[in-house]
Amino acid sequence: MAYTYDFEDGWRIRDRAGFSADDEVSKATVFALANGYMGARGAPEGLPPTLPGVMGHTINGLYDSPTGGILDREMINLPAWTPLALEVNGHPLGVDSPLLEEYIRTLDMRGGLMVQQARWRTPEGVTVTLESERLVSMARLHLGAIHWRLQADAPCTVTVRSAVDAVVNNRFAETHFAAVDVLPEGIAITTIQERYRAAVLTALVLEGNGDIRRERVATDQRVEQVCTFHLAAGEPATLTKLAAVYDSRFSEGDPIDLCRRELETARAAGYAAIRAAHVAAWEALWASSDVVIAGDEGAQIAIRVF
Repeated sequence: MAYTYDFEDGWRIRDRAGFSADDEVSKATVFALANGYMGARGAPEGLPPTLPGVMGHTINGLYDSPTGGILDREMINLPAWTPLALEVNGHPLGVDSPLLEEYIRTLDMRGGLMVQQARWRTPEGVTVTLESERLVSMARLHLGAIHWRLQADAPCTVTVRSAVDAVVNNRFAETHFAAVDVLPEGIAITTIQERYRAAVLTALVLEGNGDIRRERVATDQRVEQVCTFHLAAGEPATLTKLAAVYDSRFSEGDPIDLCRRELETARAAGYAAIRAAHVAAWEALWASSDVVIAGDEGAQIAIRVF
């Protein structure tokens, strides 16, 4: 296993080893984010949600057993809201692509952020860089966000596929969904045992890229928004994916309506304000709970992780 973590200033865990499918179950755990209500494992956005043990999105306390027995009772894996796939000039660019030249992933515990940096070189010689930041908001517990900054050293055509996908893996059961309802913005599900309802809806905001061609593609388990645009040489484009998650056990009202209101508020605020409120909430939490260990960087990182 390629564990080459760097510990930085007592607050950051950085992995420079690049992507390895064999190591991803462990690494997605190390780089996971949560806020008490919901969590998201730290897998890269471009990986398929069906990889066992890699991608996971949960609500704390939302359990299900398809049979009613204890052996398959578990916290359910919700429809995945993090999937974002990148193509440049028709070439898929993911962390598992042979065109990848560099991939670095960092957990910033002080700010509650997962940061990724990736670089690819296409067969035509175009170098594409991606800076990605992900949060599960500590200020708005039902909100998650991914912020991308894309840049290329030559003009190119970019396609981004943003999905919510209900085809996910669980540890013990094949599925915990009695019903899956595909909506324009995401997916709502009903659990098997308690008939809880949960909704996972997303919104995609693109800036700095001129005309955008948008298309929506849906199946009975997945909804995908496809955006295609021209990226000029040296001129970055930014993309923000907002995700709202609500369920009927812990919230009053229809989860779909609650998600739509959450997304409306988040879009009006913008990513910078969402991030600032999230970081401020983490700062307040650390101010009342941090334990400082002098002289042992590993121990300092470990106590803040756990």
